[in-house]
Parts: sequence; C-alpha cells; structure tokens
Amino acid sequence: LQVLATTDGLTNLANRRSFDAHLEKEWLRCRREKNSLGIILFDIDYFKNYNDHYGHPQGDECLRRIAQLLREFHVTRRPGDLIARYGGEEFVIVLSDPTIELVARSAEQLRQQVCLLEIEHEASQLPQKILTVSIGYAVETDLNSISPLALLNRADVALYRAKALGRNQVCEGTAHSQGCITGLDVR
Repeated sequence: LQVLATTDGLTNLANRRSFDAHLEKEWLRCRREKNSLGIILFDIDYFKNYNDHYGHPQGDECLRRIAQLLREFHVTRRPGDLIARYGGEEFVIVLSDPTIELVARSAEQLRQQVCLLEIEHEASQLPQKILTVSIGYAVETDLNSISPLALLNRADVALYRAKALGRNQVCEGTAHSQGCITGLDVR
C-alpha cells in the first residue's frame, strides 16, 4: 500500500504526494546540515499537440520512455535525491547538496538526452519535429533564507521562462536574476 500511495502508476516514478513530502524532509535535513538543495523541473514541449496527433496511448508510452531515461540518467546518486512525476507531462528532480555547476550541467545533459531519443513529434511547433523538453532549475545554498516552496517556485519560473524564450532550452532561476543556457559543454 505504501508503494501504491507514493508511486505514479504510469511511470513508476515517485508521485506528486511523495515528491511534496520528500522535498519538505530533504529541505529540513539540508538546512540542518548547512547543505545546498537543487531542483530541476521540466516538461515536454507541445505535449498536448503530441497527444492530439498520436493519441493518448502513444502519449502514455512517451511519458514511460521519459521516465525510463530519467531512471538511467544517474544524476540522482545521493540518498536525498529523488525523481518524480510532478503532474501531467512535468517531471522534477531533487538534488541534495549539489553545486550550481552540477545542476546546470545535469539539466543541459538531460535536455540533450531527450533529443537523442529522437521520438518523432510531427505536431511540435519547433523545427526539429522530435520530442524536446524545456527545463528550469534552481539551487540554494542558504536554506535559512528560503522555503521549499519558494525554491520550487524559482525553478517553475525558470521553466516558464525557457518556454517563453522558444522552448527546448534550460533556464536558471535565482533569487536575483533569470538566465538561460543551451549548448553547454557537458563532457
């Protein structure tokens, strides 16, 4: 019953309820230990168009393939890390005690790995006509100055900035500015 209550039935990733509880718990632990906390939030570009064009069963298969990629991605190495389906076509990754460089590099690698899946997306409004993602991320080193919800909100604002600036890119959400990156050297 515990697994059913905390797992998304379609993707077998942690579900939103599990994510919410984990974020709160991890934020408290990282604050106590004076560690940083990072969040990568992303969604599939033009997913409604994908579902309308290919049908919901194919859309579900697409979500399962993204979930499989996330499980194989190996960015979540520490016990406090978590990958979850945030809702619909949105996914979230919590990273415990990361550097800003690690989170930025991981977000860009993830964007590139999704492109390398070469999932056809004829209904995309992007020229590539393959499945792409827009990503927002945020990292905080002083958890006494921010709530878990505020950190998540910074990643969310960055995600919507990536979408507004043309999609298929990564944007950073910081307390003072919003910057976007594409094409980082991810080696």
